[in-house]
Amino acid sequence: MAEVQFELEKIASHHCAALLRFELENAEYFSAFVPPRPAAMLTEAGMAQAIEALKLDMLSQDGVYYVALVGNEIVGRLNFTVGGDQAEAGYRVAQKWLGKGVAGQLLERGIDALGEDFKVNRVIGRALNSNPGSTRVLERAGFLQFGKEVDGGVRRGLTGDMVSYERWLD
Repeated sequence: MAEVQFELEKIASHHCAALLRFELENAEYFSAFVPPRPAAMLTEAGMAQAIEALKLDMLSQDGVYYVALVGNEIVGRLNFTVGGDQAEAGYRVAQKWLGKGVAGQLLERGIDALGEDFKVNRVIGRALNSNPGSTRVLERAGFLQFGKEVDGGVRRGLTGDMVSYERWLD
């Protein structure tokens, strides 16, 4: 499979319109695997406010947030919430870009970029056992399972167990 060529950028105000389109176009698909975004966020003003909050998180080094762009289209987004020497990863890929290797590339490139800004030695990822695609992405990226929250999806309004994975960095 040929790699999709995308630009990885830290989230910024100029991404607002494209990020809103990404979230709206994929909301139904995403809702099968993660809780839905608040309705207030899915407006131009709400998205702008959400981006400003993420930028403040980046300034305080509580996290780092990326978008993957092909031209002006956001094909995925990636976030790392940072605490001490570890980070928790979360990502979303647009439904029409599934099966093209975007998620794996996004995670790999994001982990590399994370090391430029933070000194973390462990990255955690979580996936519902009802989401085999995310499980495969994490495993292919070198993550190993270390825990399972039985009915963890149910507690988040979804189905299945929440499985935790970790990857130790050099």
